[in-house]
Amino acid sequence: MRGLAGSNYEEGNGIGCAHLLEHFHTSKLFYKQKINKIINYGGRITGTTSRDDVAYLVKSLKEYYQFSLDYLLEIFLEKKFEESFIVQIKNNIIQEIRQNINDPKKYIMRLAYQNLYPGQRFSKFNTGDENDIKNLKIDSIYSFKRDRYSPDNFVITACGDIDPKLFIQTIKSFFVKNVYKKSNKIKKLKYKKNKQLKILIQKNEDSDQVHLKIDFYGVSSSNKSKYAYLLLSKILKNKLLKSIQNYNSKFYIPTYSIDVNSFSSNTYGLLGAYICMEDKYLNPFIEIFRKTLISLSRRKISSSELNAVKNNIYCDLIFNLEKTSLASDFYSELYLYDSAVKSHSDELNNYLICQASSIQKAAQNFCKQKPKITILTNNTVMMAPKIIWK
Repeated sequence: MRGLAGSNYEEGNGIGCAHLLEHFHTSKLFYKQKINKIINYGGRITGTTSRDDVAYLVKSLKEYYQFSLDYLLEIFLEKKFEESFIVQIKNNIIQEIRQNINDPKKYIMRLAYQNLYPGQRFSKFNTGDENDIKNLKIDSIYSFKRDRYSPDNFVITACGDIDPKLFIQTIKSFFVKNVYKKSNKIKKLKYKKNKQLKILIQKNEDSDQVHLKIDFYGVSSSNKSKYAYLLLSKILKNKLLKSIQNYNSKFYIPTYSIDVNSFSSNTYGLLGAYICMEDKYLNPFIEIFRKTLISLSRRKISSSELNAVKNNIYCDLIFNLEKTSLASDFYSELYLYDSAVKSHSDELNNYLICQASSIQKAAQNFCKQKPKITILTNNTVMMAPKIIWK
């Protein structure tokens, strides 16, 4: 079950509500009877909170799937929050925040949003920071749930050996017994982009390596350019690995990590690169990245290169959809965001028909942007004046 109740819908003193409610709804301490019934029959429950939405996933054997559905639907019911229970959840979230800060890769991913969307809800951690959680009031949590946890803001998808008619009948009977007031129509969130080159350097005394993130604005999930953007990210990564190896054989060793991804959500998208390296390679890598992106904007990708990347994406999606949990997750995003794509075969076809010229155009679009560069290092004084993007 996925709904429009992510952290970017938080306002004022309500920062942290989205993630806290996810913890609340997946806690055995509160939904003890419902959750234990699922777990006792071998089921599993997980929750995730993103910027745009919240998702609850329940896996169970087909004989007991109605227990899962019963639990998910009860999330919509209003329940009283005990102060002691809220304090316990807050403490758990604070520990989660600290763990993420202690993980350089996770930490820099969160810091990057400060560069991309300064002064907006986006610029803070998805979870909120420690002070946000400590200062969060019960009234704010109630208010967020009333505003966002309405059936018309959510979709339920199911994948597996079930009876569709019985599945739908169970849902309908639940909503006949429980009357809900429809929420106000949610306006599509809009964000102010930073058009300037921006560099954020954060001190990280616990690491001898530099963690670097280079980000560009992408497109939302409803934009057809997302297919070319994802293909470009895969090709860009392959090119970077070759360029690094040509620059210095010692630069490319197994302990280093490099990743390039294009991400599209309901209201925004990003293309970003991450690498961990010795500080002496920071400026050379930024220059390699810049030149590689420019080269992709000036020439079309070869057919063999493009087909190899398409095959990789095709197989990844097919393999993922073999898992019922990932298939259900995939369709929940499609239907929540009212995408024109209504099946995985349509999605696959959009990648397969994407032309080399579209990928070249995507690279040109990114070359027109000034990137947002985020750095975690223990040597900020030395590196601050050297970061240059021509």
